[in-house]
Amino acid sequence: FPVTIQKGFSAFADDVVIITLQEEKIVGIASYPIVKLWQDSIDKLQVDGISEKQRIREQIPKYVHSFHQEFSKEPTAIKEIFFLEKTPGDSAPTIEPLLGVRAFGYLKEGLYQTSTANTPAYAHYLFELLSAIAEKVPLKLITRSESANSIEEVTTFITKNIS
Repeated sequence: FPVTIQKGFSAFADDVVIITLQEEKIVGIASYPIVKLWQDSIDKLQVDGISEKQRIREQIPKYVHSFHQEFSKEPTAIKEIFFLEKTPGDSAPTIEPLLGVRAFGYLKEGLYQTSTANTPAYAHYLFELLSAIAEKVPLKLITRSESANSIEEVTTFITKNIS
């Protein structure tokens, strides 16, 4: 996407990433080379080539966009995780570290649940994995105003705050 490419980054995944521990490092594996974009995001990102055939549901202006050429199946080390939240008003973005139980809560909230999540063995695995992520990867919360929805502003803010 233009904003991230201009800053030297490439697309990795939409909202589904497999996270695992490999050789004492937390790594992410992109699940599939697509992103789901609302029409306003397509306009702001200047994504070309989106057609009505890519619409997810007839009633909503949300589309599937593939990035097969840039897609990598290789595990990628996760160096930081940023959570984004909107706040009322028009305040400037803020950033704060997430630690301890609060960090664990944000990680757990971000899980994609499957039918196996209800077994004790899987619950134990998730607890161990989330604990390892919280221990090994800096987690940060970025809050931004509801009234400001600038992709450029948020990506610039994240870029400036990468450790």
